[in-house]
Amino acid sequence: MTLRIYTDGACNGNGTENSIAGCGVWYGKERDARNLSVLLPLPPHTNQRAELYAVLLAIQSGFLEPRKPRRLLVVSDSKYCVLGITEWMPKWLKNGWKKQDGNMVMNLDIWKRVHACLRELHAQNIVFAIEWTKGHSDDEHNAAADRLATASILPDPSSSSSSEEEEDGEAKPGLADEDAAKGEGGGTG
Repeated sequence: MTLRIYTDGACNGNGTENSIAGCGVWYGKERDARNLSVLLPLPPHTNQRAELYAVLLAIQSGFLEPRKPRRLLVVSDSKYCVLGITEWMPKWLKNGWKKQDGNMVMNLDIWKRVHACLRELHAQNIVFAIEWTKGHSDDEHNAAADRLATASILPDPSSSSSSEEEEDGEAKPGLADEDAAKGEGGGTG
């Protein structure tokens, strides 16, 4: 059995001090209790960290499932995550988590957790794969993961503010997409 999970991250104010990021994890069905819409628990809040943490949550689910899948496939619209796992991580491990330029890998706290979880999947004989899908396209499952990620960072509708403005009167920043976050920490190892 293959468990296919879609992930996405979202960030309001990406790259700013007051940014807020969240993760969406979609299991393919609307009322699946495993679907997740959560704030990123680990600062700093950036789009890439939210994307990566969503992938981490999906990987963890592989060995937490009551019926262990034989194969876990994570689908992400983040090239940073896909390339990080498939191409860059082996190089980073050889270089002590350093990129080719000698600098430490960005988001190392989450990357180390991803690596540990991938090792656990391997120990449980669960085959892991990750594939890229184009974000904001016609992939309905990616769109669902995006809705979950976005919902995690939206203001609570039961709050007293009905305005689209912050208390200080400034407009809220828009959602950042993957392209806006590109320079943040990739690198080919």
